[in-house]
Amino acid sequence: TAAAAQAGGLDPATGPAPEAPAPTAGGGGAAATVADGISTTDLSAVGMSPAALAGALVGPGVSVSNVTYSGAPAQAGSIHVLDPAVVSFNDGIILSSGNIADVVGPNSSDSITGDMGGPDDADLNALIANTQTVNPVTFDAASLEFDFVPTADHVYFTYTFGSDEYLEWVNLFNDVFAFFVNGQNCATTAGGDPVSIDTINDAVNPDHFRDNSFSSPPANPINIQSDGLSVELICSAPVNAGQTNHMKLAIADTSDQILDSVVMIKAGSLSVTPPESCNDHDDNDGDSLVDMEDDDCQSSTTPAPVGSTGVGSNNNPPPFTGNEGTPVLLDASALGWIPTEHTVTTSWTVTGINGTVGTCTVSPAGKLPLNPDHTAKVVTALCPVEGEYVARIDGWDIEGGSDWDTDVDFFVHNAPPSVSIGSPSTGTEVALGDPVDVSAGIGGDVADCEIHWGDGSTDAGDVAGGECTGTHTYDAPGSMVVSVTATDTSDDSSADAVVIDVVDSAPLPVAHPSIGGVWEGDAGTTTVDVPVTLSAPSSEPVTLDYQTVDTGGQGIASSPSDYEATSGTVTFDPGETTAHVTVTVNGDTTHEPPALYGEWIVVAFSNPTGATLDTSFFGVGVGLILDDDPIPTIHPGAGAVFEGNSGDTTVDVPVTLSNPSAEPVTVHYATVDSTQAGVASSASDYDAVSGTLTFAPGETTKHVTITVHGDTVKEPPLLYGEWILVAFSNPSASATLDLSFFGLGIGIIGDDD
Repeated sequence: TAAAAQAGGLDPATGPAPEAPAPTAGGGGAAATVADGISTTDLSAVGMSPAALAGALVGPGVSVSNVTYSGAPAQAGSIHVLDPAVVSFNDGIILSSGNIADVVGPNSSDSITGDMGGPDDADLNALIANTQTVNPVTFDAASLEFDFVPTADHVYFTYTFGSDEYLEWVNLFNDVFAFFVNGQNCATTAGGDPVSIDTINDAVNPDHFRDNSFSSPPANPINIQSDGLSVELICSAPVNAGQTNHMKLAIADTSDQILDSVVMIKAGSLSVTPPESCNDHDDNDGDSLVDMEDDDCQSSTTPAPVGSTGVGSNNNPPPFTGNEGTPVLLDASALGWIPTEHTVTTSWTVTGINGTVGTCTVSPAGKLPLNPDHTAKVVTALCPVEGEYVARIDGWDIEGGSDWDTDVDFFVHNAPPSVSIGSPSTGTEVALGDPVDVSAGIGGDVADCEIHWGDGSTDAGDVAGGECTGTHTYDAPGSMVVSVTATDTSDDSSADAVVIDVVDSAPLPVAHPSIGGVWEGDAGTTTVDVPVTLSAPSSEPVTLDYQTVDTGGQGIASSPSDYEATSGTVTFDPGETTAHVTVTVNGDTTHEPPALYGEWIVVAFSNPTGATLDTSFFGVGVGLILDDDPIPTIHPGAGAVFEGNSGDTTVDVPVTLSNPSAEPVTVHYATVDSTQAGVASSASDYDAVSGTLTFAPGETTKHVTITVHGDTVKEPPLLYGEWILVAFSNPSASATLDLSFFGLGIGIIGDDD
């Protein structure tokens, strides 16, 4: 494995191989060369192999064996980065859902595409099964698997994720990758979600996101093709020390086969030592050193050569970096070039070399005065074709004579074609059996275009007049991802996609939730069936999800006191038109108020398949719990207390309900004086009171408290003492008042004189 890794240019024992000196350009021996900021070598190259890639990852405390790879050779290989400001390391391995060579910057398209025609991956399919992505199936999968033996119980490695799906396809086309260590994915955010365009972007975990949009460039564009990428992230996984463990590194397109994503893994970082991320602005390994201050970062990266910065400024790519048809900055200061003291003006010329034919248009052209700080003015070059160019700067003295000159070789990249589907648009409904016409505007030197219809069929489109067109008829309904891929004469591709709905011309049956009822009983449980019917039978199974819902409204039953909550799926087999949801009801003796014939169990239906849902009553069915408990009766009672010889005491006049109520019960009360013998007087025997007594739901006992005054007066014995009369009245509508003793309660003052 080590030998194979070294053959691929990566030494697993020492980490990244030393950077080779920059080659001398062929255009007459230029003074400097600004090479491509990123170079890749895929598995088709001599000396490259899956074992070499796995070996390149190995760091201290880990050995690997039994390496296998699945995918196209162009989807995996090694990567070398001149400026660690791009991905924070110089060397590593790269996996892509397209061609790894397309990662080379600068960004030239919002939709770079390498359609590899590859299969899906079952493990990645399972990972995206419940995400928001349009079609949870993977395409163009690439995976590297191997066994490894660590010397400790944790392993780590560092990686960066990038994608051309950013940002316009977030929550729609969620390209996926994963690092499965003994079956568990360790490529996750701090919250435990798989790393993807949905979980790291400008709105979610934005501190881990780096924008690199082509159409809306950030202030400091990154010299890489991806429209966005993460900071360097760390995989940390528990393993079995001293034993054989298994790792699978995998990436794939999701929902369709267009727009590429990549994952770049730092060479030599698979180890048992906690690493430092070199660009996330955090101290990851606990040594109080952050990013490039850390020895781990300094020992694994080398500074960019002069003139090869990987990060641009003022919304422009770095100097001497660009694409055909797009201005390239010519900045002498970026190469450390300073005019002589006699130079007063400078001028540039840019010419193709080494087989590149053509001259670039410089703007502003001609001799330009120096800046106040005696530096040459920055100009731009517009180059007509991709290839290698030499840019020469001449310095001129005050008499117009040549005072100074130097030159630099640089590379201009192909601008892939532009693609924009004009018709149909996303959300368009097409009747099954009707032809669908696709028209996409295309720009650039397009050689051919291809239309993927989303049902497994692909056609070559017709290219004419700046458009790619085609027609297709679907033989099954469903949501279809329609994509158009345009390829130019340099074999670079871009793509666009829309999602259309193919609907069966025969109307779907309508699912109608309804009402069922049951008497609750005084104890134990019973069941109520909530019926659901279809307006017409279907030749396919029909399903509806359901769930009981506690809304808290008046007359609405609640779980678990009234019934047992339930959820699930109702299925109508082909030809069936009736089904039901069964809910268990708890019996009780509590009187419920008569709200629309009984308490309601609300059953919410959703997610119909093979039918539409009748939402005229919000898509809910009702289970009625019919109340068989009587309206409670308020019974005033009698309480007694000895009065004492002085001071005050209290007497409680009890009031009871014959049975509980599900809602509050109220009754008014007031003490009443009478001239009848034996009836106490509020003037001397007690303090008059009045008010409202409230029974909370479920309560059956209350009392009225009255203050009694002690004395030494001997009262005649009448029915055990003096009576305080408490008159009850105005019971709430949810109860009746016992009038068998005129609605009176009694407080008896027992005479102890």
